[in-house]
Amino acid sequence: MDELEDARFKAMVVDDDPSICEFVEAIGTDAGLSVTPIVDPRNFKAAYTADLDLIFLDLHMPTIDGIQLLRFLADNQSQAMIVIMSGVEEDIVAAAENIATDHGLRTLGVLKKPVSVDKLVSMIDLFKATVAKSSKAGFADGLARGGSDEFPSLNELRDVIANRGLEIYYQPKITLGKRRANGAEALVRWNHPSKGYIPPDYFVPFAEKYDLIDDLTEVVVETVFAFHQDWPPTNEPIHISINLSQINLADLELPGKLSDLAHKYGVPPGSITLELTETGLAKQSENELDVLTRLRLKGFQLSIDDYGTGHSSLARLSKMPFRELKIDRVFVDRCDTDRDSENIVMNTIELAKKLGLQVVAEGIETESQLTLLTELECDQGQGYLFSKPMPKDDFQHWYESQ
Repeated sequence: MDELEDARFKAMVVDDDPSICEFVEAIGTDAGLSVTPIVDPRNFKAAYTADLDLIFLDLHMPTIDGIQLLRFLADNQSQAMIVIMSGVEEDIVAAAENIATDHGLRTLGVLKKPVSVDKLVSMIDLFKATVAKSSKAGFADGLARGGSDEFPSLNELRDVIANRGLEIYYQPKITLGKRRANGAEALVRWNHPSKGYIPPDYFVPFAEKYDLIDDLTEVVVETVFAFHQDWPPTNEPIHISINLSQINLADLELPGKLSDLAHKYGVPPGSITLELTETGLAKQSENELDVLTRLRLKGFQLSIDDYGTGHSSLARLSKMPFRELKIDRVFVDRCDTDRDSENIVMNTIELAKKLGLQVVAEGIETESQLTLLTELECDQGQGYLFSKPMPKDDFQHWYESQ
């Protein structure tokens, strides 16, 4: 039996309604949780232990409310995942989620009262899946311990970077109004000779952790610039986006290095967009604005990637010299079926355009999503509806066929 399936996770439900506590305890126990019910929130602090895995928390309770308990959990650096259960207005629940996130707590989701059995079971399943993913990610630290049957070692990562063994795939970016390709995003891939495809979600964080990210970025940039240099002059000019790590921004010499490489390969800097995730930008590197501004002075375009996931203020980001904003796929995926997601996408597009930013939607998979985004005047998009990422030769043939 899998270790995660065999484990009995420690959970707690805090709700002043005894029937809800009994309900969550019964369903949770059947699902493999060891559940402690807390009916009087004043008893929560005494009952709390640092080894709790999951907490179901009501917001509206007498004597002590859920927001006060979130503050207590933050003060105690709780690592438990938190599910907010409440019947209060959605904007209050959303504010509570933001409070938890701002305090560094791990929010799993919201259960709106009255809670059904199916939704509670689904939330517990999501908890287990999240734990399993975290466990696998933790196991991937074997990269630093010599690798495993599934993951390469840190030395192998170092070698594949040094020997230019990584590949670059290209995912088309589409002008939505015309429905034709206008460029691509470059995505790094590692196909290990014996261990197969190694997800970038595993090896990129280790490149960042073990001081390999600058070397990895240099390899990606040079590979993309060489591809750009070889682009047939008979084709329309190609515009390519490259992902940077927030750690790259610590290098004050980065603008000069990229400019020199662009000159070496004869690549116009204006045809290159450098993407930085909103989450990374939220860390606010000391050199961040300096480096970003000089990159623009060198002629490169800048894009905010995965917007909507980093809890940053668009007003703060607007003070940086970005020209493009990419709406995260989590909102695009639901924009045609969920009213809140549609409103988020619509308002983001409207505000971004007022700030003079081009808007790109990530993860477009259906015609209905494409139709809505076009109606909302989103400028560009990418996703499986158009094409998956492709090796350079396949991408070139695809592009020419358009």
